[in-house]
Amino acid sequence: MNQLIIKHFETVSIFDNISPLYNLMKPGAWLVVTNELGEALGILSYNDIVTNVSKKVGECNFQKPAVDANGTIIEAFEIMAASHRSVLPVYEDGKFVGGITHNDITRYLLVNTKQVYQSVIHDLRNSVSNLMGLNKLLEVNVEKPENLELVTLTERTCSHALNILHELLFLERLQGEQFNLEAIDLNSFIKECIEEMRGITSSKGISIFTQISNECFFHKIDPTHFKRALHNLAMNAVKFSSDKGIICVSTFVSEEACTIAIEDQGIGIPENLQPYIFDQFTQAGRNGNNGELSTGIGLYFSKARIEQFNGKMWFESSEGSGTTFFIEFARA
Repeated sequence: MNQLIIKHFETVSIFDNISPLYNLMKPGAWLVVTNELGEALGILSYNDIVTNVSKKVGECNFQKPAVDANGTIIEAFEIMAASHRSVLPVYEDGKFVGGITHNDITRYLLVNTKQVYQSVIHDLRNSVSNLMGLNKLLEVNVEKPENLELVTLTERTCSHALNILHELLFLERLQGEQFNLEAIDLNSFIKECIEEMRGITSSKGISIFTQISNECFFHKIDPTHFKRALHNLAMNAVKFSSDKGIICVSTFVSEEACTIAIEDQGIGIPENLQPYIFDQFTQAGRNGNNGELSTGIGLYFSKARIEQFNGKMWFESSEGSGTTFFIEFARA
C-alpha cells in the first residue's frame, strides 16, 4: 500500500477559518490539520470545506478513521467504504505519515483487476487451443461415425469458446485504447467495406445488393473500429439469413444526416428478445440458421462504437420477415 500513500501535503492550522480555503480548494483536494506545534491532528477534505464554510477548522470533523501503513489496500478500501470518506489519514507506528484517497485506491484496483482479467483470458485461451489440438489427433484415429460426430461437436464447442475469449480480450484492450479519428466520406468508405463483406457472405451463397448515395458526407470516425462495427452487422445478417439469400446495404443523405441501413430477409428477432439485443453478453443471442454460434458481444460492440463516434444505431425487425439495422450520423 506504500505506493498509494501521499506523503507530500499542504497543512492548515486548527485555529484557521474555513472561508479563505473555500476558493483555494479544488474537488478531490485535502489538507492536513495541525496544532500549534505543527503536529498532525487529522485530515480536512474538500467536502468538509464546502459544507462548513462559515466555521473554523477546529469545528469540523477532521478526525477520520485511521489506516495502518502496513495494512493492505483492500483493508484501506473497506475502511473508506464503511466510513463514507474520500480520503483517510495513514499512520505508521502511531506516527502520521500521509493520506490515501478513494480515487487512487480505485484506480489501482482497476488496473490490477484488468491485468488479472487479461492473464486469465490468455491462460484459458491457451487451454482451449490445446484441447482443439488434442481433438484433431483424436479425429485422425476415430473410425466409428458416432464417435466422429462427438469429436466434431467437441471441436465446434472449443472453437466457440475460443471466439468468446478472443472477443473478451478484444473488448478489454479497447477500453484503454485511443481512437484515431479521421474525417472520412462515409459513402466512399462503405463502398470499400462492402467489397470485404462479400467474403463474409460467400460461405452461404448470399448476394449483397447496394444502393449507396454518391453524395459526399464527411464525418469523424476511426476507420478500423467503424469497419468492424459494419462487419459485425453484416455477419449478423448472414447468420440469420437462408442460403442464397439477399442482404441490402443502402445509404441516404439528407440535409440533416447520413443514414446507413443493412437489411436482411432472415428469420427476424422475436419481440420478447428485442429489448436485450444490444446488451453486453446478451441472453438474446441465438444460433444462426446453419447453427452458427453467438458470443453475445458483436452488436453491443457495434452500437457502443457508433455512439462513441456521435452516431445513433437502432433496428427494426419482425419475426419471420427479416431485420434492418440503421446507423445515423448527424451533419456537423
